[in-house]
Amino acid sequence: MRDLQAKCSQFEELANESLMWKEKYIRLLKELRNSKSNEMNIIKGKTEIEFGSEILPLTVEYNPQTDQFSARIPHEVIERLSRATTSMMKD
Repeated sequence: MRDLQAKCSQFEELANESLMWKEKYIRLLKELRNSKSNEMNIIKGKTEIEFGSEILPLTVEYNPQTDQFSARIPHEVIERLSRATTSMMKD
């Protein structure tokens, strides 16, 4: 009988803990939605990536509203690489 009471007590504790985490999760979701709707700014940054022996500049953007990242290599860098590749293929 004690074993059954102990298991029931543990089950109640787990159920209460589960409810507590569920409430925290719901509050966090609400805060996240509010912050996303209030923030319309796109976060931008610059970095570099290694492409073969080249180090290429890269612009990275994050849109908190859509939760999406994008990365761009400047057009002039792509053109330079394209010309270099084309001249290597001719040789």
